[in-house]
Amino acid sequence: SIVGDPSAWSEKLNGELLPSGTVRLATKGPITDLPGFHQGSWWVQDLAARLVASLAGDVVGKSIVDLCAAPGGKTAFFASRGGRVIAVDRSESRLLRLHDNLERLRLAAEIIEGDVLIWRPQKRAEIVMLDAPCSATGTARRHPDILWTKTKIDVQKLARLQREMLRAAAEMVAKGGFLIFATCSLQP
Repeated sequence: SIVGDPSAWSEKLNGELLPSGTVRLATKGPITDLPGFHQGSWWVQDLAARLVASLAGDVVGKSIVDLCAAPGGKTAFFASRGGRVIAVDRSESRLLRLHDNLERLRLAAEIIEGDVLIWRPQKRAEIVMLDAPCSATGTARRHPDILWTKTKIDVQKLARLQREMLRAAAEMVAKGGFLIFATCSLQP
């Protein structure tokens, strides 16, 4: 995702400008070596994640709770568009990466280390984003081995966890607000 002019950055990065306003890179290599990375001009975000976050619509001034937030692509998306974001994740190391990304991008969000099943905001949010842990079978195009490494038992455990997390997330939504639930699993 681009902070500035996507068209200009597509040229600078020798990438393809997509209708979503994002740039798909044609080259491989360390992203930290690319122009604009250290200046916070852009961040890495899968197109599917970007599209899911864009379901929130206009977020200017809205309260947003981003659950399972690290490494922070959706948090950055919401913050860059004027949302008041609380980013929650239970992984301290992944939250450090989220913090570093926000700092590099010069964006702000309240960062909370917490378990979605236990933690609750002081006040319900207008938008709650839950990108729940999943089997990741929807990423098979990039990771074909995933189709052989996840078992039926894995999927059942993850589905139970997702239901519990979805119930918890629903408790965080303000009246008139909405919940965005996403996974990259192909199973029901």
